[in-house]
Amino acid sequence: MKKTAFLAKLLCLLLALSMLLVVMVACATEDEDVDSETSEEKGTDGTGGELATGTGEYEDGLSDLNFNTEIRAVASKDQSYQVFVLEESENVILNAVYQRTLNVEERLGLQIEWSAMDASWNNQREIFFQHIQTTCESGIAYDALCLYNLMPGALAAKGLCENLADTTYIDLEAPWWPEDFINEIVVNDQLYCLVENSSYGTLRNIHGVFFNNSLLDARNLRSPYDMVKANEWTFENMIALVKDQGSDLNNNGQQDKDDFFGVMTGTEAKIETWFYGMGYKYATKNAEGLPELLMNDVEYITSWLDTFATNTASNKDFWMWDKEGHTKMFFKESTILYMTAIRMVEHGASSEVKLDYGVVPVPKKDAAQEKYITNVANSHDMWCIPVNGKDLDASSAFVECMAVESYRYVAPIYFDQCVKLRYAPDERLSEMYDMIRDSIVFDFCVIYSFALPQVPRTLLHASAKNPSTTPWTSQWEKNGGPMESGFASILDLYQ
Repeated sequence: MKKTAFLAKLLCLLLALSMLLVVMVACATEDEDVDSETSEEKGTDGTGGELATGTGEYEDGLSDLNFNTEIRAVASKDQSYQVFVLEESENVILNAVYQRTLNVEERLGLQIEWSAMDASWNNQREIFFQHIQTTCESGIAYDALCLYNLMPGALAAKGLCENLADTTYIDLEAPWWPEDFINEIVVNDQLYCLVENSSYGTLRNIHGVFFNNSLLDARNLRSPYDMVKANEWTFENMIALVKDQGSDLNNNGQQDKDDFFGVMTGTEAKIETWFYGMGYKYATKNAEGLPELLMNDVEYITSWLDTFATNTASNKDFWMWDKEGHTKMFFKESTILYMTAIRMVEHGASSEVKLDYGVVPVPKKDAAQEKYITNVANSHDMWCIPVNGKDLDASSAFVECMAVESYRYVAPIYFDQCVKLRYAPDERLSEMYDMIRDSIVFDFCVIYSFALPQVPRTLLHASAKNPSTTPWTSQWEKNGGPMESGFASILDLYQ
């Protein structure tokens, strides 16, 4: 059995490297947002450092384990391919996801039974909640859930998730867990859901601003690369860069897919990316280490809206569009700049149109802002462990090992070899990807969005889209009371 697993692993690694020499088929669809050493031997952690291994710079605590048991794990149906793949694939990325499960099974002595269930925005959400609650109460709980990112927080608010900070094998100081997530979401030594920093689902959903080099050169416009290096890549400077570049090509007096734009982005789901990029949050930790709302500070939120809306309202150069087709528009050269998740490059790898493009971080609010910041798109995955499972040690080791194998095996293949090398037209682009990966932040309010009376970004989006008719003052006057009560109820979980 061990010899077979070793040969399978070796074959997959050789296939992964060989596939880098050919054009790859994209493994995902449009960005919709409902919203020659092997990695086993030596690699990078995506930031230029040595790849941690079981005998490397950071030891995991999973050596010599053999649980000899089955793990029943669930992923959200629409994005299950980010979490598990059940058979070998000719796609090098999906094959890395497939191999991750094999590695975990071999290391821990597990037999993993994956299920894909409908658990996202649609009307199946409440049915899923009820199903999980029933299994927990009936003593047949699943061993681990890796779900659409807003789901685990809602389950935790219902008391259905174990405290991951109090498990035997999850090491919150390990480099495969995001430091900012731990800092923001752990409260009173309690943590009920967890996101990886190196999984396929995380890495492909971090945001950047892509740009078309040929269009910039043809219009004699400055390169965003140079603006980043000069610490001049701010939101207002980005808007100024493409001033008067938009054009109503079909002369219908409306912004639509047949026009040309300076900047293009999604609407509701992407509004948060501009928000975080400029250094804002819905909630943060106070001096006592407890989350507190920032949304209720009307002046604070309005200061962001003033910058954003002033530069985008009635601006023919800037288009916020939330329907299908915006990635195709970028490859049709219908926009100079395009803010989206980096999974867009997977589409580019299979596109017949090959663009000379670059990428930079989401712009700052101003030059005084310390660093560039990005969030992770809604379609990333998050772990939780349901209460009343059969073996918490096995479940926590499973979750930890999945993150370890993402860090050591999946990320070097997807991020280092594919995104930064195979898909990257030049060295500067690779450098920017590292900068973007290092800039991820998380927000307590977003994690618990489904446990609040309103998803925060729906309120923000309404004010950003119509600042004169729906100012934040009126938004909070109407919704502030219920939102503050809902936030307080979530904090009760941590008492």
